[in-house]
Amino acid sequence: LQFAEGESRKTLDLTGDETLSLRGIAGGVAPGQAVTLEVSYPDGSTRSCELKARIDTANEA
Repeated sequence: LQFAEGESRKTLDLTGDETLSLRGIAGGVAPGQAVTLEVSYPDGSTRSCELKARIDTANEA
């Protein structure tokens, strides 16, 4: 998975104490597919961002 340009673990304030969930992959993953990352922070707040699946060929899927 790859962050979009300008987004990183730092911009999401990831420290390792969060719970991460991936959305949009229940039916499988296709090359270059967008995947939603949902971050749940210890204080109860949440944040989402789009990631790119770094599966570049159908064989990798």
